[in-house]
Amino acid sequence: MPYGIITDIVAILLGGIIGGLIGNHLSENFKAELNNVIGVWALSLGIALVPRMQIFGAVMLSLSLSYIIGYALDFDGHVNSLILGAAKRLFRGNDALDINTLSVLIVLMTFGGSGIVGAMTESMTGDTSIILARAVADLITVTMFATTLGTISSIAAVPCTVSLFAFFFCAKLIMPLMTDAVYANFMAAGGILNIISGLRMFKVSKAKPMNAVLVVFLVVPITILWQNLIG
Repeated sequence: MPYGIITDIVAILLGGIIGGLIGNHLSENFKAELNNVIGVWALSLGIALVPRMQIFGAVMLSLSLSYIIGYALDFDGHVNSLILGAAKRLFRGNDALDINTLSVLIVLMTFGGSGIVGAMTESMTGDTSIILARAVADLITVTMFATTLGTISSIAAVPCTVSLFAFFFCAKLIMPLMTDAVYANFMAAGGILNIISGLRMFKVSKAKPMNAVLVVFLVVPITILWQNLIG
């Protein structure tokens, strides 16, 4: 039983509920400051992870292809439509919903490198330390997001559940591929997603992180091919 993954999912659900309740008692200025803190956190984590990159070309190719595919298929638009539909049916959402910020939250929760690695580590070794540490961070992060977004923040638990369990059950196929260079590039790709998300929150960049999520899937095979073909 993947207790670590279940704990992380519960943490996201609780964060959405707690933050939604707290947000009703906070001023708009204070909630804006909390959003700034989240943006700084996302940028800081990304900046810490990117220097681990070992094969720059492979990561940049993965990111470029991710954006091309994401833009062509309009990942961001389709996901936003699904979120708005869920908001209206389950959370009584309205036009005031900050869909861009919620999209950032979903990217951070679903495609964060630590969550994926934690899920695979729990599957392979039974060690839950990584995923449990991630659960604590997710509880705090989602709570902060939810002070502004409301309880709909809990919806991030749905794609996160799909992602974590998918990597949990595919760990035996993926982990043997994780050489030092592949692992370093994978974590750096996750860091780039964090930076894109942070810049989006600060409205510094118009780049949509949801359109770049394929980078975490492409960076592993592209890094392996790069090593075999180019060295």
